[in-house]
Amino acid sequence: MSNESSTTFWAAFRSPTFYAALVAALVTSYSLYQQSSFHSQDREFVTQQDLRQERKKALFDVLQTIDRVYANTPFVTGKDTMKVHPESFAMADARDMFNRLAIYCKYPQQTIDTFYYAIGASGVHSGPAYYSAGNIQAFRRQVARELDLPIMQFSDSFDRYWLSNLRGAK
Repeated sequence: MSNESSTTFWAAFRSPTFYAALVAALVTSYSLYQQSSFHSQDREFVTQQDLRQERKKALFDVLQTIDRVYANTPFVTGKDTMKVHPESFAMADARDMFNRLAIYCKYPQQTIDTFYYAIGASGVHSGPAYYSAGNIQAFRRQVARELDLPIMQFSDSFDRYWLSNLRGAK
């Protein structure tokens, strides 16, 4: 390089226009990076929200199934018998709920196990179905855990079965 071209080359670095262009390029690059980062975070947030909605829907559908099972189950304590309000449901729906629990839940094995116990299906045991309000409570606690909600606690007394004795209840 000749002395004159070398001087011209280095003079460009001393020009305010060069520094303005450099700053503009850096700001633009940083802005594009931030925009890309925010877009990625936004997509992840939307995906997490969609997943949470699907999980919530699956869990509440399962709670309705548990209610149907218990509506078809007579409970006797002492002299009192809870009224039965039979309601049918499709096995295909039950399979769909199982699949959605397995896919959308954070803790699928625990959730499915507590669901089995809540409906009286202990799986490997060959004895009669065992129904318990405690098992329903265990499933509700698992639902709260799945949805990151506070875990609720209350006693399992028979007087909560007032729902089955409502006038006009079917």
